[in-house]
Amino acid sequence: MFKQFLISNYLLLTVCICEDATEIVGRREYDSGTNSVMGFSLPMEPNGLRNAHLAKVKTAEDIVNLFETLPWASVAVVVLAQPLAEIPALRICSFASDNRFTMEDVKARKETIAEALEAEGIIMLSYSADCDARELKMERHDLELGKKPPKRCSKEEAFLYSLKNLWRYWTSNRICRSIPNQNTIHEAAKMRARMLRAEKFLAIVNKIASVSHLKSLLQMFGKDVHLLKTEDLNAKNKMNYASCESCANLTQTLITVNNATFFVRIDSEGIQFYLNLMQFVTSSYLDKQLHPEERIYRIWFVVFSVRLWRYWSCCDKMYTLSENFVILNCYLSAEINAHCFVLAILE
Repeated sequence: MFKQFLISNYLLLTVCICEDATEIVGRREYDSGTNSVMGFSLPMEPNGLRNAHLAKVKTAEDIVNLFETLPWASVAVVVLAQPLAEIPALRICSFASDNRFTMEDVKARKETIAEALEAEGIIMLSYSADCDARELKMERHDLELGKKPPKRCSKEEAFLYSLKNLWRYWTSNRICRSIPNQNTIHEAAKMRARMLRAEKFLAIVNKIASVSHLKSLLQMFGKDVHLLKTEDLNAKNKMNYASCESCANLTQTLITVNNATFFVRIDSEGIQFYLNLMQFVTSSYLDKQLHPEERIYRIWFVVFSVRLWRYWSCCDKMYTLSENFVILNCYLSAEINAHCFVLAILE
């Protein structure tokens, strides 16, 4: 059915797969259409998916058994397929879970989906996740990110390790069948959430980036100047991409209205640098008007900058990575996305 949809709409038989999990209110109820009790976290199968037949019931005893043996689901995992066209993504898989699964489960699910699509003649160009630690670990393993290339390899594998020898800054060893990447919106949201943690400021060489700079901006200028709202600085509202976009575009907004002198007045080179990183992270993937070369430049600017920042933090005795650096998920997501962009173009 999915293949016929692509063909009937004159679309390429190539898709990008993305996976995301969202928290739900736990509720278990009987569904007469499938004769199943919905809302349980079913056991994970070897293929990384759940067997919906285990929720089917025939007697009241079966229902009682489900309540006694299975935990209730706390999240819904949804897998979408995005064709290479300006159309909405299509849901190809979804299941409820208690959010207890491993990196091996994620990898098995990815391989299962890739094999199912390949059987229909559909190519899975990339596999995207939501910056979850388990998906990040799986993608690091797939790319062999940061590992040294083997001293010997077969002729078939020689090309997989060629980019490492060609570019010194290239830290990925392997070229995967389906290119892994991380969801840019989730990455920007995590960068914003880290910036808003007032108790742990960001130390960037000899500069400081803190939410206090943005709070000063709200007090010194009107909304017509910076386009920020008080809610944009609400640390409790973590998944607010509109706020991420406002913060990321802040530097450019102030320059446009000739109020860039604000940054000079409060000595905020650190927050400028951080906001520029946010802007480059998002625009490199989401700004469709940018030329591919500009997109590559922006995402790799972020990677090189964060690498140097991380190295400085490791050498400095006053500040630490855990207290004064971006969270590991953000750093790894930038690395993975930068490599993904180049691999997608080479593909």
